[in-house]
Amino acid sequence: MNHKQLEYFQEVYNKHSVSAAAKTFFISPQGLSKMIISLEKELNVTLFERSEKKMIPTPAAISLYSHVKHILDEYDLILNNQFMTFESKKDLNIAISYDAMSYFPASFFSNFYTTHPDILLHFIELPDSEALNQLDSNKVELAVLPGPLHEGTYHLDPLFSHQFCFLFHKDNPLAHKEDFHLADTQGESIVIKSQELFFSDAQRNHLLSLGISTNIVMECTDLNVITKLVENNLCIGMIPEYLSQLATSINIITRHPMDDTQEKNMYLVHRADSVLSQESKEFLLYCREYVSQKNL
Repeated sequence: MNHKQLEYFQEVYNKHSVSAAAKTFFISPQGLSKMIISLEKELNVTLFERSEKKMIPTPAAISLYSHVKHILDEYDLILNNQFMTFESKKDLNIAISYDAMSYFPASFFSNFYTTHPDILLHFIELPDSEALNQLDSNKVELAVLPGPLHEGTYHLDPLFSHQFCFLFHKDNPLAHKEDFHLADTQGESIVIKSQELFFSDAQRNHLLSLGISTNIVMECTDLNVITKLVENNLCIGMIPEYLSQLATSINIITRHPMDDTQEKNMYLVHRADSVLSQESKEFLLYCREYVSQKNL
C-alpha cells in the first residue's frame, strides 16, 4: 500500500467515477483502475460495486474512507512543513441547518476553542436536505439537523428542543391580546420560517390537526424577509422561539401561544456506519458534556 493508492481511492470515492478521478491525476482510467484493484487485493476487500456509470462505495470503503482522509491530511501537513508550525490546526467541517447557530451562546464556541485549540471548526449553513446529503455522501462527518431521522441509519445526540412563536406588527390586535392561543391565528395570513425539509410540513400539519385553518402565504428560510413582511403589517410570522431574539424591530411584538406544547428537537447527527475522526469525536464529547451541564 502506498500514498498514491490512497489518493486514488479517495478521489474515486468522492467522485464515484474512475474516469473523473483519472482526470484529476492526468492518468488513464485503466491505470487508476488497476491501482484500485491492487489496493482491494492487498486489503482483501471489495471497495466498490462497479456499474457502467458509477463506482458505488461498499461498507468496507465507507469504513476505510475516514482513515484514509486522516492519513492523507497528515501526509500533506508533513510535506508542507506545517508540522513545525505551532498554530497548525485540524479542520472539522460541520453541516448545520439554517439559523441553528443562533441557538448557541458565544461561550459554547469560546470554551471549545479554549479546550481544543488544535481544532478549527467550520460550520456550513445549508438547507436540511443538502446538509443530510453532505452527511450521506461522507463530505462531512457531523451535521446539526432537526428530527425525525431514521435511528438505524444515524446516531442522534440531542442538542436542544424548542417551541415556536409568532411575530406580530404592534398594530395587530393579537399583539396585545391578554390570553393568546393558537386558535387566535384562525384566518390570519402567515409566513413560516421554513427549514426546507422538515419544519414547514410539521407546522402546517400541526395547525391542521388542531382544526386551525390559516392562510400560509409563504415559507421562507430567510428570517430577514419574514421580519420585513411583519414590520410592514402584511402578515404574521411563525418562527422557532430561539430566533425571536433576532427580531428586534420596535414595530414587532413576539407572542408565545399559551396552549402550544409542541417541541422541535435538534440533534448532532452522524451516520451509524461511519468511523469518526478524532476531531469529530472530540466535538461530539464536548456537545454531550454541554447538554449534560445545561440539564443539571
